[in-house]
Amino acid sequence: MIGRRLGKGVAPPNIIAVMARGWESKSVEEQQAEAREKTARPKPAMTAAAASRWREKESLRLARSRVLQQMAANPNPRHLALLNQALADLDHKLQCLEAGPTGSEAASPDV
Repeated sequence: MIGRRLGKGVAPPNIIAVMARGWESKSVEEQQAEAREKTARPKPAMTAAAASRWREKESLRLARSRVLQQMAANPNPRHLALLNQALADLDHKLQCLEAGPTGSEAASPDV
């Protein structure tokens, strides 16, 4: 009767409970180890300007990876040319952020 209800290949409930408990304890151990590592080495606080630059860099990196994915998936030569221009623009903006603001770049609103 139990075999019919569970179907083929399904383990009895008591085995599943033991496996689930073992898996859960490993997860708890990993979480505790991560918590200890985080408290052991606190990160220095970022200034508002540094946080803004970091967010902008991450945004540009994500946009760059999205463009690369689109390039890999698209065979259309016109669209590839457009994506190459977008990639070059993103690379230029990333280089400007890495170099830091200087002269006219600091005043430029599109960077």
